Amino acid sequence: MLIEDVGARLKVSASKLKALEAGQWEHLPEMPFVQGLVRGYARLLDVDPSPMTEALRPFGRRAAIDIPPPSPNAPSIPRSPARFRSPVGNAAGPRLVWIVIIIIAVGAGILWFGNRRHNERKVSTSVASAPVAQSGPNAASDGVASAGVADQQAVTGGAASAVLPSTQSASPASAPADQTPTSEPVANQAVTPATTSAPDAASSTQAKTGQLRLQLSGDSWIEVRQSDGKVVFSRLLHAGDQQDITGTPPLKVVIGNTAGVASLQYDNQPVDVKTRGNGNVARLTLP
Repeated sequence: MLIEDVGARLKVSASKLKALEAGQWEHLPEMPFVQGLVRGYARLLDVDPSPMTEALRPFGRRAAIDIPPPSPNAPSIPRSPARFRSPVGNAAGPRLVWIVIIIIAVGAGILWFGNRRHNERKVSTSVASAPVAQSGPNAASDGVASAGVADQQAVTGGAASAVLPSTQSASPASAPADQTPTSEPVANQAVTPATTSAPDAASSTQAKTGQLRLQLSGDSWIEVRQSDGKVVFSRLLHAGDQQDITGTPPLKVVIGNTAGVASLQYDNQPVDVKTRGNGNVARLTLP
């Protein structure tokens, strides 16, 4: 998952997410904002946010008691270096920052491997379905080959039947009677595979599909899966976009921001997204 996609889901700029992952606190707002951002990031990665927010609490307390630097005209007052220590010098501070960075990196790696395995499964499914689509041409070629054999046998049988009456005049009716049943079954066997393969090829092309039409009034993440679990659409759409999506029903639709969806139609029939969602996220199964 790209950091831009994470920023779109959390509604935070990518620069703030990069500063959070690098531990650059000076580029981030106040500590309550940082803790809220860490909670949202952890929920997105399905990770418990409590250890990370607890690790950030010492930074919030030390930042609250920082003493401003004295003015140039003020007399210098000796201060004990043991009482006022910088958070950077504390050995526990960098360790906690690294813990947060490692947890975020592990979560991102889990998402990346999950997407990779899904793509490999999708490619293997498409490769496995390719020989099925070629069964029609193979059956037709077999039918043509067997038909050629039948024609050759029929010609050979006809030539033999024409020679036999002249050489064996004592039994003129026996040779045609014996060869006629032999040529007819071969011809019937040649025709049968060609006729039976045609309905199979026609039925494979008749797959029912459903069509979605989305009209966006705001940014929203859309994901659509068809009946076999294959992802037919997964992308962040922006305000003003109109998207048509087709797939084998039932279609499972996930809408990340229902407030950004102006209208949703399934097979030209309107679908009410606002009442079927859970908060700002909607999960629909159509039809």
